[in-house]
Amino acid sequence: MWKVTNAEDVGLCMSMSDGAKSDHYRPGPFSPDERHCVQFCDWIMKYSA
Repeated sequence: MWKVTNAEDVGLCMSMSDGAKSDHYRPGPFSPDERHCVQFCDWIMKYSA
């Protein structure tokens, strides 16, 4: 089960990363209680370039 879940997560993460790198990507605003989402998105953008 773990291998299947990880394989699915890799595909999802790669797809999201490709979308964020697209010229068409425009980030939306986060609410103040989503600070962890902001930190995660900043981390992803820093290390996926």
